[in-house]
Order: sequence, then structure tokens, then C-alpha cells
Amino acid sequence: MSNEFSELFAVDVCLGNQILKAFKGLSGGPKEFKEFLARPDAKKVMRHDTDSVQSFLKDYMADAKAVATVEGHRVNLPLLPVCWYCRKPGLAASDVHIDGAYNRWRTFWAEPEDAESAVAKVRMLSVALNYDIAFVARDKPALDKMLLAWFSFVSDTRSLHHRFKIPFHISSGDGIDIDLPAEIRDPKTCAFQDATAGASNFYAASATIEVHAAVLFGAAVSVVDPIRLSWALEPWHGA
Repeated sequence: MSNEFSELFAVDVCLGNQILKAFKGLSGGPKEFKEFLARPDAKKVMRHDTDSVQSFLKDYMADAKAVATVEGHRVNLPLLPVCWYCRKPGLAASDVHIDGAYNRWRTFWAEPEDAESAVAKVRMLSVALNYDIAFVARDKPALDKMLLAWFSFVSDTRSLHHRFKIPFHISSGDGIDIDLPAEIRDPKTCAFQDATAGASNFYAASATIEVHAAVLFGAAVSVVDPIRLSWALEPWHGA
């Protein structure tokens, strides 16, 4: 699939990968948190379009059930803790990547300084996207650990954990691969709010984060295969 501008869902997928990185290398903590760490990545972070944690859990229980036994009875319980995130509809213009190569036409060559090997002439602009992100657990210690893991990871601006890359393939000519920058804005501002909403069987905290990402215009651009496959085969998963 190709078009004349890059696709925003690739930002969704790569943000999910960045969320997963917040838990890499961790091992200690409450029992539930350690169970979360031991799971495959595909069962840790869920990308799902809905308007609330409660709506997500309703669909999650119906579509990705974990069978458990409570007082001798088999019941369907969601596999918790878990991270859920989704992109809110809409976008805004951004000036984050407006300098340098951005906000102007740029030519890409298959071979540097070879005018005969021009692949494409594209314009790069930047957009601001809003995401809801929530951590859900059955007990507060596990929820606390997830929140702290995310905050300590993304706020480490010296290590640039608030920045990540979006890979694309420019399809013109022989084609060329390019990584576009994206970043989580105000990474040191942590503003998670209680999203439990009176439930008695889980605790949740949610926040809205703003991601600024560069986008391409003016050339046939395709999403690289790993992202395309993740989108097609893992509709719940952010990586």
C-alpha cells in the first residue's frame, strides 16, 4: 500500500514499542507486577480504540479472556496488569520539527551527490497527536509500580527516552528507507488521574500524552513490513 503522505497509524505502533521499553530490564516488585513482566510483549501493551478504561476492559474481557478459578468456580477474568492506549481522533499542526530539513522540499538520492539517482522530492511537516494511556491492575502496589516505571523512563530526557523513530519506505524509483522523528512532549510532566470509576475489582490511572511526529508529503510512501504486519495481525497490541 502506498500513498502521497505517510500514515499516522505507524506512529501509533511505534509509540506502543516505546511504552514497552519502559519495562525492559525490570524484574522486582509486587507479585502482579512480576507476572506482568514475565508475559510476552503482545500481552502487556494493548492498542485499542475506545473512549474509556471501562470500555476497553469490557472489550478486552470479551476478546482476550484469561480463565481463572475463584472459590471453585471457573470465571473469565482479564489478564491484568495491562497497559492500554489509543489515539484520539484529530490532529494539530506542530512547529517542533519546523527547522532544518523540515517544512521545505527535500530531495532524496539513492546515491549521495548523484543527481541521476534522485528517488523522490518530498516535504516534511510535523503534527501533534493526542493519546490516552492507562495502566490497569488488580492491586494498588502493582499499579504504583507501573506508573513509576513509565514516569522514570519517559522523564529521563538525558537518555532521550521521550524520542523515538518512525520507519517508512519512499517507493519512488528504486526506493529508499527513512526514519522520521517523533517525541513525547513535556515528558517530565506526569499527570495520571484515577480512572477506576467506582470499580471494585481493579484500579486504573490514565493520562493524555501529546506526541509530535514528522510526516511526509509529495511522494509515494509505504509503511515498512513489520509495522504493517503488526497493524494487521495484532489489533490489540502496540508493538
